[in-house]
Amino acid sequence: MTRRIQFLTALLAGLASLDLHAAALYYTETGWSDSASRIDPVPGIAGASRETLEALPNVDPRGIAVDNVNGHIYYSSGFSIKRANLDGAGATTILTASSGIGDVEVDPVGGKLYYSTIFAAPTDGIWSAALDGSGATLIHDAVTLAAAGAEATITTRDVFNIKVDADLGLLYWTADDGGVAGRTALNVSSIGGGDASQLWVAAGRSSAIDKMAIDFDSDTLYYSVGSTSNEIRRSALDNSGLVTLVSGVGRPGALAIDVAGDDLYFWVGNTLYAGALDGSGLVSRSFVGSGLFDVSDLELGISVVPLPPAVALCVTALIGLGATQRRQPVRG
Repeated sequence: MTRRIQFLTALLAGLASLDLHAAALYYTETGWSDSASRIDPVPGIAGASRETLEALPNVDPRGIAVDNVNGHIYYSSGFSIKRANLDGAGATTILTASSGIGDVEVDPVGGKLYYSTIFAAPTDGIWSAALDGSGATLIHDAVTLAAAGAEATITTRDVFNIKVDADLGLLYWTADDGGVAGRTALNVSSIGGGDASQLWVAAGRSSAIDKMAIDFDSDTLYYSVGSTSNEIRRSALDNSGLVTLVSGVGRPGALAIDVAGDDLYFWVGNTLYAGALDGSGLVSRSFVGSGLFDVSDLELGISVVPLPPAVALCVTALIGLGATQRRQPVRG
């Protein structure tokens, strides 16, 4: 071990004893009460409270992402993406697209924001930008996928899930498969758009991904299924080893995972559920009177303060060192 690694490890070990932040759940809600909101604190949701960070009437905010390093949240607002502090203060529009925003994802270490544009087929797309919204660049649309030699069924239609494996430089997204009735696929490419492939295609809406979360260290996919199934499921990224974690509690919507804490969170209507990653030990709390209609996206983050810049730099350095030990990517 080099002296530099020893120094970074010792520094982070000391910081681990400090209460720098508390966990919170951030989410966007569409329907009767369009908003970006926060549940704080978690994981013990019995004492948690709901706070509206910004009301967004009539714009169907569908995506939210948390930048724990720099202390920001990003969320969609109609055709725009807004950035705010973790407490919702300082909200400002950082970019505006030509059509509605489907999902939002952030890579604070790489300094990139990823988002999809929807409801403008055949020009639906997946984009990247700097964290301040500048330099928006098209990664995928129907034309770029075709030019890359991808299968005809890989599209950017109705992209409501984007996940980025920053260590391996991979972009995952769900999309309609091009109009074949009721089927949705999980796709993967490089973060720059190259080497696109399809990991699996659902047979129909009863088995298709609604919202998803990915544990990249174990290549494990967690996802909710609506339609007639109403389940939370877990599988490998190619959908092998499929197991049902939760069923019989109603139609689940957005979900989030905390691998370190062995926690799974998901919404059913206005009720927030929490349990272990295997679906056991479920507890719930209904937020009566919140006006919840449809939670469209859910992310786990911090709620008090961002990491100081020096600490963030150390974390980034260790992430980089750890990336050299990562497994090889799973590809279709």
